[in-house]
This record gives sequence, C-alpha cells and structure tokens, in this order.
Amino acid sequence: MKYKQELIGDLCAADGIGDVADRYAKQFLALDALAMERGLRLYNRDLVWLNDPEFWGLWKKFPEWRRHRPERKFMLWSLYRSVAHLGPCTAECGVYTGGSSFLICQEGERLGHLKKHFGFDSFEGLSEPTKIDMPTTEEAYLWAKGDLAVDEHHVRALLEPCRTAQLLKGWIPERFDEVGDAQFSFVHVDVDLYEPTLASIEFFYPRLVPGGILLCDDYGAETCPGARRALDEYCERFSLPPVVDLCSCQGMMTKAFV
Repeated sequence: MKYKQELIGDLCAADGIGDVADRYAKQFLALDALAMERGLRLYNRDLVWLNDPEFWGLWKKFPEWRRHRPERKFMLWSLYRSVAHLGPCTAECGVYTGGSSFLICQEGERLGHLKKHFGFDSFEGLSEPTKIDMPTTEEAYLWAKGDLAVDEHHVRALLEPCRTAQLLKGWIPERFDEVGDAQFSFVHVDVDLYEPTLASIEFFYPRLVPGGILLCDDYGAETCPGARRALDEYCERFSLPPVVDLCSCQGMMTKAFV
C-alpha cells in the first residue's frame, strides 16, 4: 500500500516538472499500479512500433482508426507485408467497419503486389452463438446474435480508396466458392464464433500459397473460445504445427513450403 501511495504521489508531483524521461517513467508506473489494483494492466511502454511513422502514417488515413486496437492492426500490417510478395490475392472473413481490409489493400497496393482483396461479411452481425462459444470466465462478454452489425454502405464508403477491395455480402461460407480458383498470400479471419471460424479455415488454409499466413484476430480472446477451438481442432486434424499464440490476442497459421 505504501509503495502504491508513493507512486500516486509521483504521478501528481511529476506532472510538468523534472527530467522528461524520469517523469514519463514515474507516471507510467503510477498508472500501472492503479490499474493492477483493479485487475488490469497497462500496455508496455518504450516500444518502437508505438511511434512507427510508416504504420501510423497509413493507419491514420482510415477515418475510424481510433475505434480499433492498434497493436492488432500493427501485427496484421507487419505480417501481411512480410508475405505480400508471395501472391496477388488476399481475403478477410469478417470485415466489420473495414479497418483491416483498408490496411491490407493500402499496403498491398503501395507495394505493387496486390491485385484483389476479397472481404466477406453479412453486415448483419454475428450468427447465433453455440455452447462452444460460451466463455468460461465471468468477466468475459457474452456474444449475442446480431452483435457487431454494421451498415454495409458505410463500410463500402470507408473502403472506397481501396481499388483492389471487393466486398461479398453473405453469411459465411455462402460466397466462398466464388473465389475457389484463387490462391492467397494472406487471409484474415475475424468472425469470433466457432462455426464461421472453422468454415473459414477449412476453405482458405488449403488455398494459401506456400509461406502464406492465416491470421485469426480472436484466437487469444476469452470472449471467443470457439474461435480458438476451431483453429486448434483443424491443426490437430491435419497434424499441423500448433497455432502461434500471439500476445496481441491473435493466432497465426503459416502454410509450410513443400
């Protein structure tokens, strides 16, 4: 308790005076102590990506960039650009307001590798969760049918600068067959629930080019146990390496080179 009180004192006393680095460190520690008291933690400080000019210069072009978790977007952007040269097509299952598709398209077009990005979404929110999707912690949010619904026309307007983007409205996996002949360097799956996550993996993982990446936004979220189970079951069924469990909450699968 005494240590916490000292830190809170530092937070107040350090405001506007003293060495910048020292003030910054004391303020962070004081705020982190307050957060921990309530069972929370602040994100790490002194990380290069927090000030990466290339990422932020691109991400802040998206009108609703403040609505999204930046660490997940940075991870997606960084992973995609590492495999963009492997193939001209990408896909996203669960577009929501279009932030991830925007990053993929803008970066792929800038690099000159992307020819077509396919985005799949019902725009009607989540389907009915099943028992598999029930979180095991009391703190986790319980999804309901229709959660995360967005206006299709609004999303299309946000993605208008992306000449490679093609949105295919429908419940997953209704329209997957329309891209059945394509191969993909990068696929982003963000549909939260077990059944659509599994359907997305079953369709797109075999269509990844060697070295391609399938990234699941929900793998590490306690609110999305069904998404985690879908990836783990698929890997076990086909004797694939374990999913890379990223501390950004995402899970990554890479298509092996033959």
